[in-house]
Amino acid sequence: MKLINHDTLIEQALQDPKFLEEYLNEALKEDDVETFLIALRHIAKSKSGGITGFAKHAGFSRGTIYKTLSKKGNPTIGSLNNFLGAVGFRLKVEKVEKEPIHA
Repeated sequence: MKLINHDTLIEQALQDPKFLEEYLNEALKEDDVETFLIALRHIAKSKSGGITGFAKHAGFSRGTIYKTLSKKGNPTIGSLNNFLGAVGFRLKVEKVEKEPIHA
């Protein structure tokens, strides 16, 4: 029996749009940018042509994808919108159960 590594299993599962949506939402719930960037890297790698193919489809250079999604990456709202749009998603704001800041 041949073993498959964790990243390969995740990348295969990400072919399912519903799993991809849940994966992104769970990564966001971690409230940790690095976790979300790891999820985005898995998504980019899972697409046809890997990161290079994804970069072309999303309108980024390959280097930009690697830099933006690195551990020290700090993507802009615009780049996140482009990235998510390339896989059929968008950013959304939702109310959380916290006391709002008052002026």
